[in-house]
Amino acid sequence: MIQASAPGKIILFGEHVSRYGKPALVMAIDQRLHAYVEDSNDIIIDSPDLGIANEKYPSEKLTFVSAAIKNFFDHTGEKGKFKLSTKSDMQEGVGTSAASVVATLGALDAYFGTKLTKKEILDLGFKIIFEVQGFGSGQDIATATYGGLIHFEK
Repeated sequence: MIQASAPGKIILFGEHVSRYGKPALVMAIDQRLHAYVEDSNDIIIDSPDLGIANEKYPSEKLTFVSAAIKNFFDHTGEKGKFKLSTKSDMQEGVGTSAASVVATLGALDAYFGTKLTKKEILDLGFKIIFEVQGFGSGQDIATATYGGLIHFEK
């Protein structure tokens, strides 16, 4: 079984203005979302924290994870069957969607051995967030990808 994880975040300042190109200071926290990938006969997604088990891909309930899988396939050209499970120790409102995207991309990258760079994960993450939500500053994806303390400007 392959595992990857991504941290949540807190915004120290600049929460709303960062969407308009103003700077923000964002910090990763010690709460993570974990993604696990193992062999399977189909593409299956589990998220026990959300009460979701054995969902077939694409899942209308797990839109961020499904979008991450699709964009990973499109970007890398990889195809395959696997079971992807997520487990979170994060509170709501600390970047869980972004962490689910980054952890999913990281787990698939390790499973398929594609060796994506952090910049590629960041760029795919931005694309996925905008595809699913239609908006966002990008600070959640940046923090989930790089961790640490980030001076963020869109």
